[in-house]
Amino acid sequence: MAVTVLYYARLADKAGREQEQVTLAPQTTLPELYEMLSRQYDFGCGHQDLEVIINEQLANWSDTLRDGDSVAFMRPIAGG
Repeated sequence: MAVTVLYYARLADKAGREQEQVTLAPQTTLPELYEMLSRQYDFGCGHQDLEVIINEQLANWSDTLRDGDSVAFMRPIAGG
């Protein structure tokens, strides 16, 4: 399964890119994807500190990834 990972702000700085295509084993979970990338790029924060977005929609960490999805990990945005 292939997904496009989009990086913003600090994560883009750490990864040295704004996006990349990642090939994953079937059934890879969002936390597993994030942990794999975090080990590779030393993001320095756990997935529980971030929001996850799939195909431009706010998602849950328990949602299922599908081939062709785009995934972004972002710090929660506070409003006021």
